[in-house]
Amino acid sequence: MKRVLPYSFVTCLLVFLVFFLPSLVSASTNDRVVEIAKQYIGTPYKWGGTTPRGFDCSGFSQHVYAQVGITLPRTTDTQYRVGETVSRNELQPGDLVFFKNTYRSGLSHSGIYIGNYQFIHASSSKGISITSLSNSYWAPRWLGAKRIIEEPKKQEQPKEIKQPKQFYDVFNVNGGLLETLPSREEAISVAQEQEKSYVVSQNNNSTVWLSSVQSNTKNRIAGVDRIETSIQISNIGWPNGAETAIIASGNNFPDALSGAPLAYELDAPILLNSGSSLNGKIRDEIARLGASKVIILGGAQAVSGEVEKELAAMKLNIERIAGRDRYETSVKIAEQLQSVSDTFVLTSGGNFPDALSVASYAASNGYPILLTSSNQLPQATKDAVKSFTKGIVIGGEVAINNNVLSQLPNGERIAGTNRFDTVSKIYEKFGSDSNKAYVATGYNFADALSSSVLAAKEHAPVLLVTPDRMPEEVWFTIQENGLSDFTIIGGKLAVSESLIK
Repeated sequence: MKRVLPYSFVTCLLVFLVFFLPSLVSASTNDRVVEIAKQYIGTPYKWGGTTPRGFDCSGFSQHVYAQVGITLPRTTDTQYRVGETVSRNELQPGDLVFFKNTYRSGLSHSGIYIGNYQFIHASSSKGISITSLSNSYWAPRWLGAKRIIEEPKKQEQPKEIKQPKQFYDVFNVNGGLLETLPSREEAISVAQEQEKSYVVSQNNNSTVWLSSVQSNTKNRIAGVDRIETSIQISNIGWPNGAETAIIASGNNFPDALSGAPLAYELDAPILLNSGSSLNGKIRDEIARLGASKVIILGGAQAVSGEVEKELAAMKLNIERIAGRDRYETSVKIAEQLQSVSDTFVLTSGGNFPDALSVASYAASNGYPILLTSSNQLPQATKDAVKSFTKGIVIGGEVAINNNVLSQLPNGERIAGTNRFDTVSKIYEKFGSDSNKAYVATGYNFADALSSSVLAAKEHAPVLLVTPDRMPEEVWFTIQENGLSDFTIIGGKLAVSESLIK
């Protein structure tokens, strides 16, 4: 008996190792996939998103699987090409499930099966959430499933699924995969044959090429400098004159940032002046407008006392709106508004992109634009917000932190991952019933500031871009909302002709 026992033990051990241990390893991997996926419930949906700040459907699956050592391709289409096909009644937790005919025809959505006839996915309306496969919307759109984690009978650890040999995906404007190609040049060549398309690198999910925005009209409002550009905007927006003109500094942005709502209410153009004296061309434009009143935004450091004297010599009614600093100036401008609104917009007084992105919307809705520092609500602004019932913060926590947000009545934040994504998020919030948009550089305040009132008059957004590239966040906003009638603000060095065709 002493010799039989060791042999029996060894036999049992071998049986366990061969038949049961692999099953436990695989089951553990399946459970980990489900457990990890559930940790992200509530994460918002973001087109093209691959991080916990926001996911799209395939980006979510890729991220979850990466945490158990499995590399999935980036897109839904390419994920459907890997793994073992399984039927609906063979599903096990961790399998990828695929659906068709959602936002576009054919394969268009995916998720991760978690058991009990449920799957977890990035819903465009609910973010990361759990849904039943028998749901009335999803059941008829079922396409198939793929098993990525290897069957228990295989003893080796789950293998990394290698990317297809192709590395560049060509998509149409609706996100439909047109073709996958092995080189950037080939992919761009194919994309250029399409009216609207873009190319994404599978390696890092980065957009490497965007088609130019197709425009029904190609307009540009520009002068030789920012001063003349503001005059040209005045000419086009107020061809029959205006009773009031607003003068702001062409060299410094803070005092002028809050001016758009007041200018819109008064139907007054914003003219920019630089230097210690009144620009002769600005003087001529005021005369052309037939204005009887000029409002100066900011103190003498922004627009000098000499400019004010020269305007007074034109027998104009002069009013200067200025506080002790930029924050108090924004409050004093807000106090001039006659329209009654219970909502205000709060932007950083230390930088201009966020304020300029929201200016036309704030103006047309009658929302005053107040300024704050990044980590402390200035006393003047703190006192002013007490008369409102809602505050909308524009920009992320670097621009305005949560301590400031917490001091606002019913505070809400609109922010993107960068200044251009914030443009898109603002459009999502306020929208527009027009296909028109103004396009200005996101790296200088002057052109966007001057055009904000004209944009508000036409209920159109001001979209910020780089001088020579259309940011993909803005590009998607244009395509998804059918914007096609564009006016570029500023010269070709500010916004290249190639961005709008």
